[in-house]
Amino acid sequence: MSSQLTPFWTRFRKQRTRQLIADGMTKPDAMSLASEETRKRVWIARISGDEAAANAGFVVEIRPDGSFSVYAKLRESQIPPNLLPAAQAWCAAGRTAEQFH
Repeated sequence: MSSQLTPFWTRFRKQRTRQLIADGMTKPDAMSLASEETRKRVWIARISGDEAAANAGFVVEIRPDGSFSVYAKLRESQIPPNLLPAAQAWCAAGRTAEQFH
């Protein structure tokens, strides 16, 4: 990754790479996917905190025209109380945007 990761996210990326390799992915593909996934989770962490972002699941919605959206699925209980209002606002904004698809 081009930007510096915190030690938390560096560990996450390395663990994810090892997991993907153990699941049968080639090392170059695993490294690439783990780096991209970590980058996305770091962005999510700005709203939800590191632990919630690291433990988030992802839901992919594929539309009939072939376009798609990826949503992070977080446990509200894992989001620090000081970040909860921002996370709830992002969730509400996402629901509003879905009405226009």
